[in-house]
Amino acid sequence: MKTENAFSRPAIMLLSGIFTALFSLSGFASQDDTVVVRNVSVPPVIDGTGEDACWNNIAWQAIDQVWINYGETLDPSDFNGRYKTIWSSKENLIYFLVEINDDMAIDGFRAGETADVYNYDIVEVFLDEDKSGGPHINDNAGSQENAENAFSYHIYADFPAEGSVNNTHWVGDIPAPLTHHIPEFAIRTTGETTLREFSLKVYDDTYESGDPEASRIILTAGKIMGLSLAYCDNDEDDGQRDNFFGSVWVTAEHYNDHWMNADDYGTAKLYSDIVDRISEIEDFRSLRVYPNPASDYVWLKADKAIKSIEILDIAGKMVAQLSIPYTYRTQIPVSGLAGGIYFTRIICHDEGTGTGKFIKL
Repeated sequence: MKTENAFSRPAIMLLSGIFTALFSLSGFASQDDTVVVRNVSVPPVIDGTGEDACWNNIAWQAIDQVWINYGETLDPSDFNGRYKTIWSSKENLIYFLVEINDDMAIDGFRAGETADVYNYDIVEVFLDEDKSGGPHINDNAGSQENAENAFSYHIYADFPAEGSVNNTHWVGDIPAPLTHHIPEFAIRTTGETTLREFSLKVYDDTYESGDPEASRIILTAGKIMGLSLAYCDNDEDDGQRDNFFGSVWVTAEHYNDHWMNADDYGTAKLYSDIVDRISEIEDFRSLRVYPNPASDYVWLKADKAIKSIEILDIAGKMVAQLSIPYTYRTQIPVSGLAGGIYFTRIICHDEGTGTGKFIKL
């Protein structure tokens, strides 16, 4: 007996095409709709390793949208890119960790001597401080275009020998190099994987090259900015860019507009939570947490009777919650936690609270 499927083959093909189109239109696998940028109490040491604790619980953002040649399929064996970002209220800087896997890396750029910088393997950071959007290619009162409405940082560095680090970098934008906007930089290469780690100062649209610090903003929690990252990829030593990958989906008409228009930048928001409150934590003397660092357990000792305990990771996410008998001193097992920095928050029977921290080995 012949059994008919609920959907004919043409219908299945049509549905498949619709799903493919929807994934494409949604920017499937691109960076988050709003990138959460966490405030860290201890910023990273910029050495190109990405091993600092502040990076541990930060989500990777993909750099996987093909801008050039637009619409082509990305082959992960040829290129794979991603990034993390955090900020420090103490240092007033944003930090980036960029990991690129590329089967061919081309350097050799020399400002004023070789082909343009985007024809080499470089990272680009597109930042619109107030997410106002709009053009930013030159200062032209007649066209209402402002080069400082947003910044397109083309970050170049020579690839170091494996096992070495290079801290020398060059940052291009229109109308002039802006290397000093990235005060710390490091690049390391291991096989086909390259890590770039750097800090970034943030300026508003009143920027003047003669007095840049006058327009440098103070980063604060809740701030929303336009942010995208991209990678220029050259697979042959011919002074010609072969591919351009971005972290956000754009239309075909805007495949290469980021450098001159901020309308398609992604969104990033600065957050501040328990991870920032180190001064508050260190000043709370009535709660002791020991041993510190710890492997199997920690003791909590307070000068008030403890009612409940919460353990939070460095991103402020609660990983454990305990209700305990009336006591001033209690032991908490931590062997099941991943290594890193954790915070303890207690509520006492008189409704008083206290906070502490420990390192899990």
